[in-house]
Amino acid sequence: IFGPTPVNRVYETSINKVIKSNSKVDHYKLNKNDFSIRDIDSSEIVVMAKELLNG
Repeated sequence: IFGPTPVNRVYETSINKVIKSNSKVDHYKLNKNDFSIRDIDSSEIVVMAKELLNG
């Protein structure tokens, strides 16, 4: 993953999920040095993964 993706560029469905970070996103120039993914709580990812696996 290289930099944050603006949430409005993602089509969220029951199997395509979005986890937001606190980054400020420039829609015209993505910051490839933004590693804010590290700030996302792992438990949030685990919960979402379980939801995806359980349908």
